[in-house]
Amino acid sequence: MNFLSTMTSRSLLTCVAIFVTANFVLDNLKASGTINGHIHDSESFDSPNMDLKLKVKGQSETNDNLEKKLAASDSTVLIKAPQNKTECQCVDCQGEDKLCGDLWKGMQLQLEHATSGIEELHQKEIHIVVAHCKKDLHFLATFTEEFTNIASIHILTKCGHPVNGAPAMATIETLPNVGRCDHGYAYYINKLLQDSDNKFKVSSDDAVILFIKDNMTAENLHQPGSSSWTNLGNMVRRVSYSHDGFACGIVPGKKERSSISAYAEFDTLQNFFKSGYTGRQKYNETKEEDQVEFRSPYGRLGGFYNHTVKQKLHQHNIVRVCYGGVFATSLRNIRQHSKETWESLEHALTRGDNIAESHYMERIWGLLLSQPLKTYQATALREHANHVYHIMFPFAGLLVRRGAMI
Repeated sequence: MNFLSTMTSRSLLTCVAIFVTANFVLDNLKASGTINGHIHDSESFDSPNMDLKLKVKGQSETNDNLEKKLAASDSTVLIKAPQNKTECQCVDCQGEDKLCGDLWKGMQLQLEHATSGIEELHQKEIHIVVAHCKKDLHFLATFTEEFTNIASIHILTKCGHPVNGAPAMATIETLPNVGRCDHGYAYYINKLLQDSDNKFKVSSDDAVILFIKDNMTAENLHQPGSSSWTNLGNMVRRVSYSHDGFACGIVPGKKERSSISAYAEFDTLQNFFKSGYTGRQKYNETKEEDQVEFRSPYGRLGGFYNHTVKQKLHQHNIVRVCYGGVFATSLRNIRQHSKETWESLEHALTRGDNIAESHYMERIWGLLLSQPLKTYQATALREHANHVYHIMFPFAGLLVRRGAMI
């Protein structure tokens, strides 16, 4: 009896110890977000670079026999994580996550360059392309006053109005009044890629090329919740030191307790359709009414994109968007698409002055001129969003976080 009593006591203590340990692990798994079947790792279970790991309080412990020991347990979650695993902790914060903190608004910087000063930016090669219709360009002097390293300014004028306030160094070129600013930008890109004599003075793949319009007033902001245009310094910094090499002239803001992202769900975005635009009078003051049908022969945005863009680089359903026709990128990002793509886009935008294709093009500049998201980035953005704007809304596809604190 004494022997049996001793064994029973030891068995009971062992069971209690196992129970306490299991609950401790379970609590930590719940706290770390790895319970209830949520596996946040981006890699496939079949990847050869994966080790089986148990994640507790953000730590990963590798054990060759872990799978056998835990396979029968309901209180643990087995995950496979890559060596040197990368994962976003938050995407809509500033200081808490150095990897992805400003990703939600398209403002994330590589950690080592997060505090780069103006002196470092002065070493960059900067080119400015201006789409001009009728506004004076005196603002360019203020816009560029901190920078002495502007390599070129190329003004593309269309509407028949004089170009007032152009900097002395600027080159002015008159184009047919078709396709709005988007056609002008595509035209410049094609000429740049064909520039064997380097007339455009773009000498480096890292050169920053800024595309802006002649109207950068607060009244011309094209995105809800935004109050001002991004200054030149911040745009150069984001092109040079961000993970995607792209900067939008408008940073998404918050509206009605909703935080709006710089990224969109492509499946919804490609269904965007526009049947008309009432702003034509602003551009047709010096010629007869444009008789070209506004509606695109490609139908929706997806039809336009599939017909003109020959290389589909994005690997995820979450893509970069930029509204307002003001953005910056690098020559390297421009060259990630073929001349055939850029020529096709330019040609499609010559159909008329007031056409749906211009509105479609506005919505895919970010997709075309940024580096595609990594899987862990796309996953984090998707998980942070709890709403997507409807396909008929002007900002179709945009990710939104409703209930955000103002």
